[in-house]
Amino acid sequence: MRARSPAIGNPHTCCRLPQAAHATVGCWALRWLQRFCPVADYVALSRFRRDSSRCGDDCGIVLITTVIILLMLGTLGVALTGLVYNRLLSVSTELDRLQSAYLAEAGLARGLYEIAKSRNVFGGSGIGDIPPTGFGSGYFLVQQDPKSRTLLGVGVSRDVRRVIANKY
Repeated sequence: MRARSPAIGNPHTCCRLPQAAHATVGCWALRWLQRFCPVADYVALSRFRRDSSRCGDDCGIVLITTVIILLMLGTLGVALTGLVYNRLLSVSTELDRLQSAYLAEAGLARGLYEIAKSRNVFGGSGIGDIPPTGFGSGYFLVQQDPKSRTLLGVGVSRDVRRVIANKY
């Protein structure tokens, strides 16, 4: 810390500023400036303190404007987060729908293969239902009706169910 030199006619001995500068800025601010900016012109810096007699009705307009802008940016951020979440949810649902359709197709292919195999081997009697068979992250099953010669392939992926019918 600096050695204090007595100032003549100045009750503040923390710096060499006149009394008016101390009333405007304050001793604590000047001490801080002297510590971190030893060559600064403290008389010129003392003019930048806001005087309440000069500001009139515009004293808090910058603060209010800043708060309004931050609220608008926060609302925009929340809205964009909601949009991104909904988009990811719809993409995930569409992926599950597509996967369940492919699972139903795989079930139909397996059912048709087993029907063709049983006709060649057992003379055309139906082989019945194919139980749920896991494939990837879902499963498929096949229901067969030999009377109407219809094969139903059911694919399920994360609670999304797709049914495909095929007449043979």
